Amino acid sequence: MKHAQFNVMLLLQVFVFAFLDSCSSYSSLHECYGGTYTFTPQSTSSIYYKPKTTNDRTLVVIKGKSVNTRFEVSFWNTIKMKDLTEEDDGAIVFFDQHNSVQLKIMDCQDPASKKYGEVFSLRIPSSAEYLEFAQVIPLDFALKSVIIWNRTDSSPTKGKINRNYFEIYGINQQDSGYYKFRGSKNELVKWKRLKVEASHEYFEVMEGQYFHTQFPVEFSFSHFLFSSLSVNKEVTSEYMDPRMEVTKSYFSIFDVKSQDAGTYKFIDTEGNNPVNMQLHVTEAVPTWAYIVIVAVIVLVIFICCCCIKKCCCKKSKRNSTDSTATAAPTVHFHDSNQPAPSGVPLLPREPRHFIADATINNTADNNMDPPPSTQATVSGDTGPTSLFMTSTDSEPKFELKGSVFPSAPPLSSDMCIQDVYTSDKLNF
Repeated sequence: MKHAQFNVMLLLQVFVFAFLDSCSSYSSLHECYGGTYTFTPQSTSSIYYKPKTTNDRTLVVIKGKSVNTRFEVSFWNTIKMKDLTEEDDGAIVFFDQHNSVQLKIMDCQDPASKKYGEVFSLRIPSSAEYLEFAQVIPLDFALKSVIIWNRTDSSPTKGKINRNYFEIYGINQQDSGYYKFRGSKNELVKWKRLKVEASHEYFEVMEGQYFHTQFPVEFSFSHFLFSSLSVNKEVTSEYMDPRMEVTKSYFSIFDVKSQDAGTYKFIDTEGNNPVNMQLHVTEAVPTWAYIVIVAVIVLVIFICCCCIKKCCCKKSKRNSTDSTATAAPTVHFHDSNQPAPSGVPLLPREPRHFIADATINNTADNNMDPPPSTQATVSGDTGPTSLFMTSTDSEPKFELKGSVFPSAPPLSSDMCIQDVYTSDKLNF
C-alpha cells in the first residue's frame, strides 16, 4: 500500500514539473562567469534548479533554508547563486508553479589566447587554497572539473609551481578551459579561461618548384587533414604522396603540383592541432613568355632611341639655319676682297685727303688708269666745272669730268657708307 502511494506521489511530482515547464512564464537574467545571481522570490518554501544539459531537477532551497552550497538565503527572502559557470548557462530556477528564471551566462572576460607549445602562467592569490581546472567537453558543452593543485600538496598534477606562479609549459588544446582558484570555504577567489589555438601559416609557391617550411614548434606527428575545393581527406604517413615528407620539425614537397594547393591541418599523436597551413600554387610561366617579354623590352628601347635621335637631328638643323640667317653680308672692297667681320662697321683703313683743283691736268705722259676710290670729298661752285682730285698718299689719281650736281651732298671721310656697289666695269 505504501509503495503504491509512493508511486502516486512520484507521478504527481513529475506531472507538476511538466506543468511548470509548459505553463510557467519566466524571465531571463544575464550575468558573467564567476559572478553571482541574486533572486527575490515571493516564496522560499521550495526552489528547484534544472541544468540545460539534463532533465533532472535538484532541490536547492526548502522552507527558507539552503540545501546546496552554491545557494545562500538571507533576510527578506533574498537568494544568492554564486560561482556561475558555463554549466549554468540556460539553466532554469523554479520558484513556484508560475514563477521561474532562465539563466544566461556570458563570458565577460577576454580569454587568454595562446598558441600551441607556448607557456601559460597564473599568479596564485594569497587566499587561494586549491586550483580547480574545468575542461569544456565539445560534444555536450559540459565542464569536467578536477583539482590540480592545493596548498597542502605543492606537487600539482598538471603544470608546476614556480615561486608564487602556476605555470604550464608546452600547452595544447587539451589545456583549454577554466582555471579557478578557490578559498577555504569553496568560494571563487580568481579564475581565468585559457584558449589554445593552432599556428596559422600561408605560403605561395610556383608549380614545379621545391617547397620546404619549418614548423613553429616541434611535435610528434600523427597525420594531417587535407582539404581543397574538390578533396577532403585524411593522410597518414603510410599513405602519403612520395613527393611529400613530414617530420616533427618540418614539411616539404618535391616538384609541387597544382593538386597540392589547399589547407593542411597537422595532428599530433594526442589528437591536438599544432599547425594549420594554407598552400597556394601558381602556374609556371612558359619559356615563350619570357622570350616575348624580352623582345618587347628590346623593341621599346629601340623605338625610344630612334625618337631621341630624330629630335636631336631636328634641333641641330634648326640651330644651323638660325645661325646662317643671322650672319652679316659679305662686303667687297676695291683694294681687298676680304669679307668684313659680322657686326663691325666698315671704316677705311686710313684717312684720305683730297685736294680739288680748278684745272684738269691731262698730260700725255699719264697713261696709268687710276683705280676707283671708295670715298671722295667734292668742293666748288655749281656749274660745268672739271675737278682734279689728288690724294696726299702715293696711290693713283682719278679724274672727274662733267658737271657737279648741286643736289648731291658733300662727300666726307666721316660718312659711313653701308651699301657699297662693286662691279668689274670700274676696273679700267
